[in-house]
Amino acid sequence: MLHAISFHSQLAKPVLASISPKKKFHAVVTWKSGRRAGKRDVVDLSPTIKALKMYEPLLRNPRLFKAVRLVDGGQVVVWDEDEQIDMPASHIEQLAKEQMSTADFSEFLRQNRLTQTAAAALLGYSRRQIANYVAGAPIPRVIALACLGLEHRKQMDTPYIQTTAASTDQASPKLAIQEPKQGRKVNGLHVLDETKFPSSADELA
Repeated sequence: MLHAISFHSQLAKPVLASISPKKKFHAVVTWKSGRRAGKRDVVDLSPTIKALKMYEPLLRNPRLFKAVRLVDGGQVVVWDEDEQIDMPASHIEQLAKEQMSTADFSEFLRQNRLTQTAAAALLGYSRRQIANYVAGAPIPRVIALACLGLEHRKQMDTPYIQTTAASTDQASPKLAIQEPKQGRKVNGLHVLDETKFPSSADELA
């Protein structure tokens, strides 16, 4: 789920190199540029297709889904000849980010030092369900989103934890207070010896 990516890839727009349809509104995509450049994903497009009215023709005619193709150099995918039923590559990239493979889920547990029992309690699922996901069962999108949320919260909390730890481990610096230099008082004010201060109204005239 979390991959090392180049700075250039982060700046580049998501562009698809290829797309091929699968069953149940899934598609196999390869990425030409963007955060997932060079990767191959099996992306579940059904959350968007089932949620938006513009994709109703795909629901009524599943064969139409097989007509998917790339346009605009891979920045958009379309299904109909008039190119009215479309989906931007940027959205497909987001859907790919919001899903997890078995390897992704196992890596999430490892990085967060979670046992299957601890993960079950944290995610609100039974230990048996967690074990099934680790063994290769399809991981629901809601689980992937929950894991993404936990990773995001962890990243947001890390600077605070590091700052707190640093302030706890290190002694607070003492303020350097310098004693005033020797001088004299004129009209109730302390002035340095080398400073000429008028002592009367005559000197100000």
